Amino acid sequence: MTNKQLDDYKSTSQLHRFTNYIPSLLIYSLLLAIIVLLPLFFWHLRKINAAPFLNFTRLNGMPFEIFGGLASFTIALITWFEIKKRGYKSLKEIFPPIAGLLVSLNFLFNISESTFDWRFKSDYIAFELGAKAIVNGINPYINQDTPYVYPPLVGQVMAFIHPIVTHIPFLPIDNDDQGWQIIFYLFQCCQFLLVILAYYLTYEFARRMNLGSIPASIIVASLFLFNNSVLRTLNFHQTNLWILNCFLVAFLVQRSYPFISGFAVALGIHIKLYPFILILPWIAMRRWLLLIATSIGIGAIAILQTNFGRDWTLIKYFLDYMKNVSKPTPYRNNSINSVIYNFFKIPNKLNNTSFDIVPIIVTLITLGILVWFTIRFIQREKIYKELGQYTIAESPDSWDEAFRFYGHSMDAIALGLLISPSVYEHHYIVAIPVALWAIITRRSDKPIPVAIGIFLVFCVPTFDIFPISFHRLIGIIMIVYFTNPDSIKNYFLQQIRRSKKLLDSDISNKLQQEG
Repeated sequence: MTNKQLDDYKSTSQLHRFTNYIPSLLIYSLLLAIIVLLPLFFWHLRKINAAPFLNFTRLNGMPFEIFGGLASFTIALITWFEIKKRGYKSLKEIFPPIAGLLVSLNFLFNISESTFDWRFKSDYIAFELGAKAIVNGINPYINQDTPYVYPPLVGQVMAFIHPIVTHIPFLPIDNDDQGWQIIFYLFQCCQFLLVILAYYLTYEFARRMNLGSIPASIIVASLFLFNNSVLRTLNFHQTNLWILNCFLVAFLVQRSYPFISGFAVALGIHIKLYPFILILPWIAMRRWLLLIATSIGIGAIAILQTNFGRDWTLIKYFLDYMKNVSKPTPYRNNSINSVIYNFFKIPNKLNNTSFDIVPIIVTLITLGILVWFTIRFIQREKIYKELGQYTIAESPDSWDEAFRFYGHSMDAIALGLLISPSVYEHHYIVAIPVALWAIITRRSDKPIPVAIGIFLVFCVPTFDIFPISFHRLIGIIMIVYFTNPDSIKNYFLQQIRRSKKLLDSDISNKLQQEG
């Protein structure tokens, strides 16, 4: 078998798998659109006393309750179709959709308990106030009580949607505030869909890393269900799920569909700046197509949000805000700045030591972290060349490429969490693929240290006690340390050896059948 035959076969099979998903995706998307919009129509009927068949626990939570009921039946129906499609062949065939159903229902319970009052009791109000400021032509970054601290895209989208929903006849809108209620409802529905999408994308990542369907389902479900970061993201209505999905899409389609991968990163950058960290390893790996796609995506979104380049006001407001970005220091904030600042409270209380040295120490530690990750990058590149000598063929899907691309990407995510000026517990949701990477590559030789690191990052509820509230920072450092490139090399050598035994004969047989 030649390398070209192998590459052609893999490209064809990937495209075949993708096109097979399209009919199902279209049908499922239509069903989801219906169950999102139908509760709003029912809510309208109830408000005009035209729906005696409807009742509610709380009027301001009625759409969420109806969405929860309709979504549960829809998800169960989709699960049944998926199981039927697999033909009830074995447990490993039907276990993944059942696990997906259970995970979906768990998060659906959270969403269906929402009320419109939650808008004012969470971080979401910052998005809404920012959008209202944009509607009124005011700088959204100057609100001192609840500041808008994100790139302008989310606020702009909400501001764009508001006049649309207020003019749809079947929506129950009597005043301006009810339009914002509808947007909050749509936001909550998106949160549910995003967490389920993130679950399945993470499951796909686990399968690509050669985990069996049952272990992958159990591990990924556990990472989502026993995860304080996911819970806090949903309860505080943060946009971190968008960022997690942008990361996952960028990883999974970077070879097959590089422009989709680049656009995912561009979208994530416009929502929050975190995905920008992926640019660094992509430049170092000379992944020019991904970089071009990302640049085009960033530019295209910027053109749309500036009215085709005619109004850069909001971008300028954001850049002005970034000149003096806030650096919060509650104990739950696990940034390096927060850690050093809070430790310096001790000498400050004892002998009135100045905090002026804190930025210097933070800068030195940040430089040390950058040096550490640079060494890891160089080490991984060296091992990548060694693995290439054993790889069965020069294929985009080969294990040496997985070691390199995924390894650099996981380090980029972890680096972003370590050097960011603000890292609350909900930010750690983006570390889910990093945790999965650690589980897969070190489960046979270092399961306990990896488990402790994951426990410290995800499984401990939020609290403020100095200094043990910095446990997430300790946990992510442990995960990074135990996924040292040299330590995980053996896992990839094992996969390469297994591929040499199985892959060539399997593909040869299929090529003969297709020939």
